Amino acid sequence: MNGFSFQIRIPGYSSSADEWRKAQRAPTSELPQLTGEQKEVAQKFGVTEEEYARNVLAGMYGRQRMRNRAQALGEAVQDVLQGLSGGYRVVAVSRNVDRLGWVVRIETSKEDVDVFISQEMADDFLDSGSTDDKERLRARVVSSLPQDAPIREK
Repeated sequence: MNGFSFQIRIPGYSSSADEWRKAQRAPTSELPQLTGEQKEVAQKFGVTEEEYARNVLAGMYGRQRMRNRAQALGEAVQDVLQGLSGGYRVVAVSRNVDRLGWVVRIETSKEDVDVFISQEMADDFLDSGSTDDKERLRARVVSSLPQDAPIREK
């Protein structure tokens, strides 16, 4: 982590097949305590409390993975902003499940700007980090900033 501080918002959660398998193998001592409501839901669906707790744990793993990706994406965008004059900074990264991507909120001298980064672009950058993917991310960020003053590279 580069020491950048910003909000991360991840609505809901999902888990991958690997996270689900990891939760299935977890010792019972690592399972989360279920709330009364969760216990009722487990009973209503005819699953044991342990099975339900393992699904909750898988969701927790998925949520942490998404938080880590949001942090990495926000830091990458902040790195782009550091190379520009204008005092821009990332203030929030939010998962947008409706549009299948991320919204990075950037503070500018006049107003906050929301930059949408598609899931594909984010995944390409986060998974490969190639020069081309970094440049695509940089171009997306820079093109989304207010154009009332020239954006200069430092």
